[in-house]
Amino acid sequence: MITFFRISTAYKFIFLFLLFVGLRIPFFINGIPLTVPELNWMLIGEKMNMGFSLYEEIWDDISPLSALVYWLVDRFFGKTVFAYQIIATILVFGQAILLNDILRRRQVFVEISLLPGFLYIILTCCFVDFYTLSPALMANTFLLLVINYTLLHVNEKSRRSSVFEIGAYIGVATLFYLPSFFIILVPLFSFMLLTGTKLKGYFLMLFAFLFTIGISFLTFYMSNDEYSFYRSYFESVVYVGKNFYLSPQGLLIIFTIPIAVTIWALMTISGHRYTNYQNRCRRIMTFWLFISAFSILLSTKISASNLVMMLPAMAFFLSHMFLNLKKAWLRELLFLLLIASVAFSGYAIVYRFLPNQVFETPVTNIRTDRLFITEKTQQKALKNKKILVLGENLSYYNNGRLATPYLNWNLSQYHFANMNQYNILKEIYENFRKDLPDVIIDEKNHFDKVLRPLPIIAKQYTKQTGTNWYVRQTTSNR
Repeated sequence: MITFFRISTAYKFIFLFLLFVGLRIPFFINGIPLTVPELNWMLIGEKMNMGFSLYEEIWDDISPLSALVYWLVDRFFGKTVFAYQIIATILVFGQAILLNDILRRRQVFVEISLLPGFLYIILTCCFVDFYTLSPALMANTFLLLVINYTLLHVNEKSRRSSVFEIGAYIGVATLFYLPSFFIILVPLFSFMLLTGTKLKGYFLMLFAFLFTIGISFLTFYMSNDEYSFYRSYFESVVYVGKNFYLSPQGLLIIFTIPIAVTIWALMTISGHRYTNYQNRCRRIMTFWLFISAFSILLSTKISASNLVMMLPAMAFFLSHMFLNLKKAWLRELLFLLLIASVAFSGYAIVYRFLPNQVFETPVTNIRTDRLFITEKTQQKALKNKKILVLGENLSYYNNGRLATPYLNWNLSQYHFANMNQYNILKEIYENFRKDLPDVIIDEKNHFDKVLRPLPIIAKQYTKQTGTNWYVRQTTSNR
């Protein structure tokens, strides 16, 4: 089967597309469960489409360009997860073709092959998080361009300096997904160890990166939202706690076989078969693999989608291994094992081919209860309501919409943990007055503290007996 992808021809691109659609179409036919991150992104897009400003009137640590995309999706398609999944599918296929084209034009392999693109597609079928339009997936498009210009810069035959483009594309990727900025270490290490890049080149790359970030900061400065932008986006990395949608152990189990085969490929690649330039490329992708894995720790919301930055490097090393293994039977066996394990992982975890005990034992610990939206009977009463959840459970918003800016509970602590300050109480009052919720679900028992100093808000709500729900009184009930 590997032999089929060795030669790049037009009809094989068509076959690659059909294979990609075949892998994903069962999910679209049967429906992919809605995840908490997807709901979070849809709420942001919906709120922005209603005229509320990001960071100032929508409190979340999402990257600004990702929020802009979600606003556009909501504007053209509404609050529908299917649009996210279709756009993500198109984007993944485009990235696979782009990666394959970059590695071909940069002559990274001894022979022309479609294998890197195919492996990239296979790896993105590993888990449900790769099937949606995540910030990390959008950022990966620009990170692929960083790979392109980094490989171009280290090519001894190239007389072109690409440091400005590298810095600019990392800056754009950072505005889609904040941990992307850590990737700047890849070209820094690569140029210091593998090239004779002068000091001004490093300064130019840093300038391009900061210039891109500075434009976004200036945009918020012009609307007097620069402090909210800094606090919610940059400062949140320091003081906002980690929210694990999947446990670290679960993430490792999902990627056990792909990571194991990649590490084997990394250890068995022999440098004497390649040119000096190709060996440089191998070192660059080694840096990329480990730095992108480490960047996951910088994210405040951790799930399988954070691993997408590792996929280009994994596809690179796996392609090297499959193209150079001399034993045909071993090559084909490993190739089929990789495809089967990835497909089984994606289908089994979502559709539960195995009993729940297999997924949730202390040994495996692949719990998905924090990742998928769980519908409860009482949530049907929230349909088309304006809702505020004082807590981390976003499931309540599935049938309604967000009221007030307090989407991210960790960021909301800036207000609710400091209600003894007059200026903060005033801001809380103004936020409620501008967008008064129909229902308040008080998971953290904070609303009583809000009611005491704000009687104008308090008299508009009654607490439902035996629940932590506060329902706004209608005019007829007053």
